[in-house]
Amino acid sequence: MKKYLMYAVGEILLVMFGLLLAFQVNSWNLNRINRITEKQYLERLSDELKAEIELYGEVRDKFKEKENRLKRIIRIWQSYNYNITDSLEYINDFKWGGNIGPWYVEPVTWNQLIQTGELKLMRDQELVDKLYFHNNLVKGIADNYLMHPMQMTNLAREMWIEPFIYENIDIVINTGEVKLVPSSEVYNNIRKNKEIYLKLYMEIVFISKMQHQQLQEIIDSGHELLNLLPL
Repeated sequence: MKKYLMYAVGEILLVMFGLLLAFQVNSWNLNRINRITEKQYLERLSDELKAEIELYGEVRDKFKEKENRLKRIIRIWQSYNYNITDSLEYINDFKWGGNIGPWYVEPVTWNQLIQTGELKLMRDQELVDKLYFHNNLVKGIADNYLMHPMQMTNLAREMWIEPFIYENIDIVINTGEVKLVPSSEVYNNIRKNKEIYLKLYMEIVFISKMQHQQLQEIIDSGHELLNLLPL
């Protein structure tokens, strides 16, 4: 009887050891998979962040150019003699009032981490906190631009068409720089309504300056985040 009891205990211990070993192997394998997944996410975050910094740097520079171009045409409108020295430059500066639409790009990897719950795979809490801060910063600035600032830009884009209503359609639909000097009627129409344009364009200059500064803040935050990524 004692012999069979010892045999049974041995069988139980063997089964328990087998289960424990299987659990350890499974745990080790799961941890290995988690580390691989974490590394893949970190690589994707790094690649997307570098692309984001490059894109937002280009948008920042466009806002700076917009600010400078609108300041140049505002100075003409504010001057006593209203002297236009370069007709094409003047029209292209005028057109820049309606340039630059929504610029926000969805952070695909960050959204996936949040939606799938796999953010828990990130072991660096400082990195997680910075990811939250950075993406909330970008979204907040982008959402703010879609409200009043974007409305001003849309209004300028609509008003830009008005002086060209009887002009060559190729000039009106051109999405780049105007290459052909329009008729004198276009310049006269702008001058007649310069007080309306002046108020609107001064608001857009302020918006452009703010967007330039805020995009620089986003870029600086992105570089700080890159430094935390262990790649």
